[in-house]
Amino acid sequence: CQSTSPEISNNVFTGNRTLAPVPWTPEFIHEIAHDGGAIAALDGAAPHIHHNLFVDNTTESGRGAAIAAHNHSPALISHNVFIGNVAGTNDAARSSDGGAVSAAFHSAADIFYNVMLGNRADGTNDGGGVFTERWSPIRVGGNVIVDNSSTDDGGGIYLSGQIHHYITEQEPLPPAERFTIRITGNTLVANRNRGGGFDSGFRFTLDTRVAFDRNITYDNHGGVDFRMSEVSATGNVFHDTVTVRETDHPNRFSRNLILRHLDDQTPPELHETPVLSTAPVPGTRAFARLFTDDGLDLRITASAHAAARFLTELTLAGPLPGDPAALANRVVRLDGRWSVVHSASGRTLRVWGAHEGASRAEILPTFHVRSGAGYETIREAQAAR
Repeated sequence: CQSTSPEISNNVFTGNRTLAPVPWTPEFIHEIAHDGGAIAALDGAAPHIHHNLFVDNTTESGRGAAIAAHNHSPALISHNVFIGNVAGTNDAARSSDGGAVSAAFHSAADIFYNVMLGNRADGTNDGGGVFTERWSPIRVGGNVIVDNSSTDDGGGIYLSGQIHHYITEQEPLPPAERFTIRITGNTLVANRNRGGGFDSGFRFTLDTRVAFDRNITYDNHGGVDFRMSEVSATGNVFHDTVTVRETDHPNRFSRNLILRHLDDQTPPELHETPVLSTAPVPGTRAFARLFTDDGLDLRITASAHAAARFLTELTLAGPLPGDPAALANRVVRLDGRWSVVHSASGRTLRVWGAHEGASRAEILPTFHVRSGAGYETIREAQAAR
């Protein structure tokens, strides 16, 4: 999509790829290669990309294994499912960020209500799920971002304000009305850096101005790293370590719960943001005093993988409690492997991906704070942990 804005909906994109440029000997790392393994929105394009399935799309060297929105392209990317897309399958120049979606170079993309599961940025690249750079005021809202990985930083999300290859002369930070990234209402679970670095779950850096509000983070290896950024964080539940460092920008945390560790090398302003240091375990009394304890532990008696639909249908030992339809888009662990619920009914649970032979399904709690769970309750939970 070059300078055009179609509607792209109800498709399956699988096995598509871009090849590396030939010859490919860039002077610097993080240069522009061949972006967008399935879809590229370029030069002012504003497509509406919704209700599609993106599976196993790749770039040899290029950003956005499923979708790249670059150069003033405000794409709307909503209600899609991204599974197993890989950026940088053969990249020696570190130019393949964004395993699912890359939005860069002044592209104000909206990324809403998608499932991103098991996508990767290989070749020592960043942002296994979502990547952005160069003053792109993206909005990322209501997504379920699970088990994505990078081989450098930001297994789930990597945000950069400045251009990404570090050697360019730094530009002044634009005013807030022109450049504020908004990360709102997402569920962010088990994202990681397969390269072994610390900055692995989520990294926000290089003059990113971000409003990080009402998100749930859980079991992200390396936690959440706000570095060289201006951060406003409100109403989040961090079931991970939070790090704030190397910044001259103001950082303000209001009405959050930090259930593990706050590494405040550059101390932020804290307002009604308690730090428990040791997270209460789901299923315990301390957890139930703070959160709606709505996780489920289910025994599976049979399974069938529907390869054409990229789903596995699981038969359970007993009927599901409550309203099974409400389980859609919940995060589930199947014999230690992560997935996301597609739908449920009766004794049937349908999950994204290939999980034939699984014997146990652990549906994570939603981590919603209980009504009336005030700071006295939090202090009691700290004492009881």
